[in-house]
Parts: sequence; structure tokens; C-alpha cells
Amino acid sequence: MNCAEHPFEAAVAVCPGCQRGLCAACAAEFGQPVCAPCVMAHNKGVIRSFTFKLAMMVVLCAASLGLAWGLLEAKYLALLGATSAFAPWGWEFMRRLGLARDVEYVSPVVQLSNILLQLLGAMLLGLVVGPYQLYKAVKEIRTARSTNHHIEETRGATT
Repeated sequence: MNCAEHPFEAAVAVCPGCQRGLCAACAAEFGQPVCAPCVMAHNKGVIRSFTFKLAMMVVLCAASLGLAWGLLEAKYLALLGATSAFAPWGWEFMRRLGLARDVEYVSPVVQLSNILLQLLGAMLLGLVVGPYQLYKAVKEIRTARSTNHHIEETRGATT
């Protein structure tokens, strides 16, 4: 088997995503044996996922501000907007820790209380982990775009 990008080079590895052959240079290009099209596809998924999360933050913030506009002072509106925007990050963190669980209770009142308590916990925890997750999301998007741009430039130069 020969390299998919360099047909006159013998393959020393196989891309786990598409099973294409990779020469030594291609296998080492990204720090692990994976081909450029698979890296680009992965990066597009990362960009799409983090962009969706960032858009969801904006929508949650705007919705909470819209619902509470005129009811709260500006400083409380800002706090409500931030806690609403970062709540998904807090919920995700709680899920990783095993704190957010879907438990069925006999009483609907207890069930609703449990959900509201978990939501409050997610909102408060989101204020702690949310800013870091926001930084990380923007950094991942930039890295993925930069890597894809670099791949496009180098592939365009060789073809």
C-alpha cells in the first residue's frame, strides 16, 4: 500500500478514519497518524459544535433578559443573563460529576422541585465553569479554523 497523498511513497500507517495509507511524513504531520481530509472533517465538526453552544448561550441570555426586562434592576439583569447563558456549561459539568440525574419520583411536586434545584445548581456552577468553557470554545474554534486554513494552503500549493 502506498500513501494516498504521495503515491510513490510506501505507507507506514493507516488513517483510522478512512483507512487510507499514510507515508512517514503524512503520519507525523498532525502528531498522530491521520490524513488531512479526516482532520479537516473533524475540525469542521468541532467548529459546528462549539458555534452551536455559543449561539445557545446568546439565545438563553437574550431570552432571560427579555422575560425579566423591567422587572429587575440592571445589576440583577446582568447576573440573570450570565447565569442563564452559562447554565448549559454548569449542567454539563454537573452531569460529568454525576450530580445531575434523571430520577423519577412518585410525586410531581418532588419531581419539579428536583429539576428546579438541579437547574439552580447548574446556573450557579455555570458562573464558575462557564467563563473558562467560553474561553476554551473560542480557542478551539480558532485552532480548528487555523489548522484547516493551513491544510488548505499546503494542499493547494502541492496540487
